Amino acid sequence: MKIILIAGVVMPVLFQGCGSTLLQEKKLSEGRPHLELELSSQDYQALLSQRGSDDKERPDLLDDIVRYGGRMLKWVDYLNARRPTPLELTSAETQIGYPVDQPKFSNVRIVEANWSELASKLPSLMTQVIVEGNDFVDLAGLSDEDFLENARSLNMIYQSASRWILQEPVLASYAARSGSDIRGYYFFKGIENLESFLKTDWSTNPSQSLARDSLVNMCNNTRASRSKCKSELDQSEAERGEVYTFYQKYLKGSKEVWDSYFEMSNPRSDVSWSDALMTVPFANPRNQVVQDWLQVNVEDEWRFGDWQLKLNFKDPSSPFSSITRIKFEPGTTPHVNGIGGSTITMDANLPLQEYNSRWTIRHEYGHVLGFPDCYVEFYDTDARHMVSYQLDITNLMCSRRGHLKQEHFDRLKSAYATR
Repeated sequence: MKIILIAGVVMPVLFQGCGSTLLQEKKLSEGRPHLELELSSQDYQALLSQRGSDDKERPDLLDDIVRYGGRMLKWVDYLNARRPTPLELTSAETQIGYPVDQPKFSNVRIVEANWSELASKLPSLMTQVIVEGNDFVDLAGLSDEDFLENARSLNMIYQSASRWILQEPVLASYAARSGSDIRGYYFFKGIENLESFLKTDWSTNPSQSLARDSLVNMCNNTRASRSKCKSELDQSEAERGEVYTFYQKYLKGSKEVWDSYFEMSNPRSDVSWSDALMTVPFANPRNQVVQDWLQVNVEDEWRFGDWQLKLNFKDPSSPFSSITRIKFEPGTTPHVNGIGGSTITMDANLPLQEYNSRWTIRHEYGHVLGFPDCYVEFYDTDARHMVSYQLDITNLMCSRRGHLKQEHFDRLKSAYATR
């Protein structure tokens, strides 16, 4: 489904495509550039087309991979224009989560290695069309399942290559985000008999190396430099029993960073809460297809047990400036205008029926209600790669695999039920 604006009225137009949404290029409070962790291939295409020259020398293969990915996406469009049921690169089942203890690492070497592995086993038809540039054709003897399996793998590699190209000019900014790395706090959360672990068992502990890194990480959460944190920890190790004191010193600050990824802020003033129903006004999009899409996705996601959220569609010319509304702009970055904001902007060129598009509106509506994102990404200057992970892959504000959870309901109730 493609959306266009005619005489101020949102209208649907049939549109065949692949991929989905979840790109929000914004500025952090520190003024550094930011990309949402999970973007669609169309999002990357739009960003790559908008970037200027970065004067970076990179292997030609990385640009080749981007070209191959673009060819594959056009081929999917070509195929879908000739099919009653389109091929879909995204679905709930194909989403990949990156837990705290299994983060994703990325750099040029990793991207190239992944492509080389895939290229060695790519079906000959796909090699001919995608790599050699032959004309688009029907799949002929290649099954849909085999095509999609390889196309999804290429799509992931294409996205990784695109992301590195976009981030490479500002790696210093991503390196400065290492203070948001919360893996140290997470590591110690899972340790039983922690005091003994850091005191009597410290000198013989087989996990000492990981524990040291985690302690430095917790110290780094307080904005202290890693070098300063390492020096302080070395001193604590030299003084028997002081490692636990080091942990206690930085526990509070590290926990505050962890909690900040889940706490609500800027709650709305137009919410009505009664018993098991939470009602929120929404500007009528003046199009039944879009209204149904909003209701089906937002109301389906934002429910818990007997409780549910209901959208109360209002005249869009309502004098209440805070009423939530949605707008569609071709090639835009899907986003909300801030935590607790009232304007959801979606890309008019992206199909509403795709899984990622449906998930995006569920996720973005969480920002409308006051929830932040809960994932981490930074550049590790020692390992020379990007590190990214989601604090809870079952949480819809952290991961495309996530859904509404008990903690969302509890925070909503605390913020809105007493108003």
